[in-house]
Amino acid sequence: MASKRGRRSFSREFKARVARDAMRDVDTVSAVAARHDVNPSLVRDWRRQAEAHLKEAFGRPERAGGGRRRHHQRPSRQDWRADD
Repeated sequence: MASKRGRRSFSREFKARVARDAMRDVDTVSAVAARHDVNPSLVRDWRRQAEAHLKEAFGRPERAGGGRRRHHQRPSRQDWRADD
């Protein structure tokens, strides 16, 4: 009788390494999964999560006024006013 493998847990470092490997687009998701001995659906999930965090890391924070000022524009007087 074959022993059934229990639910495994993976470290953040391992997930990041697998996701980075999948994002390189050198191999298919199935090949990456086979190389790391995990299910391809996990590789897809981890890659999507990593991509979402990258977008957040490089996103611009929203300004308090909702608008964005270009670098070459001078601040308005409203920006100079101290909060009351």
